[in-house]
Amino acid sequence: MPESDSTTQRGLVLVVSGPSGAGKSTICHRLCDRLPAEFSVSVTTRAPRPKEVPERDYHFVDRDEFLRMRENDELLEWAEVYGHFYGTRLQSVEDALGEGRIIILDIDVNGCIQVREKLTDSLAVFIMLAPDTQKKRLTERGTDSAQSIEERLSKAASEVELARQSGAFDAFVKNDVLDESIARVETLVRQQLARGVAAP
Repeated sequence: MPESDSTTQRGLVLVVSGPSGAGKSTICHRLCDRLPAEFSVSVTTRAPRPKEVPERDYHFVDRDEFLRMRENDELLEWAEVYGHFYGTRLQSVEDALGEGRIIILDIDVNGCIQVREKLTDSLAVFIMLAPDTQKKRLTERGTDSAQSIEERLSKAASEVELARQSGAFDAFVKNDVLDESIARVETLVRQQLARGVAAP
């Protein structure tokens, strides 16, 4: 683990999870400007898509290299999605922390559990919507059938339950009012950083 300069405060890993459509991506992007913070650049085995820039959008590697990294415990967290692997390089995150930077990981509950096992001083926040608010937004959007809306609500409820049972999250934030939710997460980050300064 790299040592940081004594004059540089250790950074922070902010893990943000939540059901699809809860607004977590919007919150993360706004936090990048306000804190400031930056998104972690993931490693993936899938091919680059049009307009994606290697090393900026993703670190593209082949399957053998990814499996080698996983075997050597070089990944902070990883997952397989639709036959492709995705993960976060542990060394890259440790380097950023040593430089005092705030890194945001937008990942699922299982990824969060992996992160908390390796970085106990990380901050994990679960973004969610009250069921009636989510149903109202989905209905007003007009792109989902009644059955699809019920399936989305059921899946969101399952994710919230899994998140609560995991014990991996420091806070659950209901994103009913976007600006208030952003302010809430920003406050949590600043409080966590302040505790880091005070820690021995």
